[in-house]
Amino acid sequence: MSSTFKRPSNAKFSKTSLAKSLVKDQQSNNGWAYNNTAASVDSDTTSMAIAALAHSKSSLSAVKTALVKGQSYLKSNITASGAYGYVFNGKTVANANSTAEAIIALSSKQATVKYANGYFTTKQAASPLRAMLGYVNKTGSIKGATSQLIGVGQVNLATAAYRQALKGHSVYTVK
Repeated sequence: MSSTFKRPSNAKFSKTSLAKSLVKDQQSNNGWAYNNTAASVDSDTTSMAIAALAHSKSSLSAVKTALVKGQSYLKSNITASGAYGYVFNGKTVANANSTAEAIIALSSKQATVKYANGYFTTKQAASPLRAMLGYVNKTGSIKGATSQLIGVGQVNLATAAYRQALKGHSVYTVK
């Protein structure tokens, strides 16, 4: 579990200003990109933005709209296997890390936690949670992960996020 995070007293930002900045950076296809261009939108960056906006607990209508649009992006970019991935040379490369990020995002709101272990479409072979766990080897290592430390960490965090969401809690506490 994460610690409780507090805004430094001398910070020149607030949760509201950060949320507004994320909303402004949302692209026309409803996702977010690491470099703020629509061509680079991916499920990883979109998932992180969704989780951040959800934990901002902002009541601004623009934030609520951005969350719904971001979740729509995730819904339309799930692979047939139920996993998420990054795009390389025009092809989506599904993997445990991207799927874990999406599960964390889906577990950020009670309205969408059902999709972490459920289905957006009948074309999915598995839920994102089952797809992610399919990348875990018998040894506990993660198939295809460039870093086992990051891969195992993200899978564990996503599993914890889902379990906590079922109890109405979060793995993050932001004050």
